[in-house]
Amino acid sequence: MLFMSQTGARCESQCSSMTWGQNCQRECRCLNNNTCHHLTGKCMCARGWTGVDCSQKCPPGTFGLGCEEQCSYCLYGDGTCNHMTGQCNCIPGYMGTRCEKRCPKGRWGIDCKERCVCEHGAACNQTDGHCLCLPGWTGDDCSIPCMNGTYGFYCQHNCNCQNGATCQPNNGLCRCQPGWMGSKCADVCPEGFYGDHCMQVCDCSYGMVCDPKVGCIVENIKAAAELSTNDSTLNPWFITGVSIVVFLAILITICIATHYKKKMEQLSTDLSTV
Repeated sequence: MLFMSQTGARCESQCSSMTWGQNCQRECRCLNNNTCHHLTGKCMCARGWTGVDCSQKCPPGTFGLGCEEQCSYCLYGDGTCNHMTGQCNCIPGYMGTRCEKRCPKGRWGIDCKERCVCEHGAACNQTDGHCLCLPGWTGDDCSIPCMNGTYGFYCQHNCNCQNGATCQPNNGLCRCQPGWMGSKCADVCPEGFYGDHCMQVCDCSYGMVCDPKVGCIVENIKAAAELSTNDSTLNPWFITGVSIVVFLAILITICIATHYKKKMEQLSTDLSTV
């Protein structure tokens, strides 16, 4: 019986790691590449494995040969360690021998193996990879700018700008149209100033006035522009009728002046012949 687990012409060779018994004719039934005793066939589990057939990992909190070693304290671990080496098993978002390090920028997940896919300077959540958009951007990858009229984190705030102004998508500051000023673009340029931010100074000639939007214009043009702005909702036929009446009045005035001029010329001729 002493040599039942040996083989060879003189029984000089020990059974291979996966066989045992008389003439080494029996196969080991050990899993996970573990071997068995050449005499008894009992599985001899390597580090990290246990059970009759070495099919089980070490219980949580233990590791090593025979699962006799205790896992070290892991700062951000999941309460277990590698069943063979004792290396801490970190929760998603952390790395290091004791899970003491956060994932570096641009990385996330278990052992920080995943890469963030975020645009416009956004970071991602170290645990699940969710993009953390900067103000003014939205979307799963922060690639969509805030729509006009909204601003801030995930475009959750509404702009409060007037007179056709837009607001900056990151902080909500109003961008006034020419001729307007103030935090909400509600104030017209002061007298004598015009343009963007009311920064330009009018230097108008006689008969011209300073328009807050474009600068110096002829006074009547400004009146017509104001009328057009104030009456922009009037019926076009009404405007056309008014224009015709004005044209006829001007024509009649010209005719009367011409007739009067001819009368005066005739009177002058008559007086010269007396």
